Amino acid sequence: MNKRYNRLAWGAAVVIALAAAMWRLVPLPDAEARIAPLAAGRGQRMDTLALKPWELEFFGEAHVRRWLAQGSGPAVIATVVDGSRNRRVVHDPVFCFRGAGWTVVADEPLVLSNGEARRVTLRREGAEMEAVYWFADG
Repeated sequence: MNKRYNRLAWGAAVVIALAAAMWRLVPLPDAEARIAPLAAGRGQRMDTLALKPWELEFFGEAHVRRWLAQGSGPAVIATVVDGSRNRRVVHDPVFCFRGAGWTVVADEPLVLSNGEARRVTLRREGAEMEAVYWFADG
């Protein structure tokens, strides 16, 4: 009886492990249509920015759009990533900021109408910038 139970338990574990591994291969529905151009504010100009060659290689099959908003205040760059075709590229951007030499000097939650974002203040070689990011699943 004990041998039979062990075989059944190991068989179930193998089936679960295989199912979990195969689940990662199931493609998510494509969400590129949800990445619409951002609306410029009053007195702002909104331009589409091209991705750099290394970014195109990094993002691979993911859909990525980037815009630059310029007006009377500071310029704002918005990057939107749809990771439904490449889930590995969706990650906490602080890893990339640190990899580029920025130090996080402040990190605080920013409450949005449909969730919570993070606002980070970064410093590098005397320069300072702010970044806001959040994740949404539709």
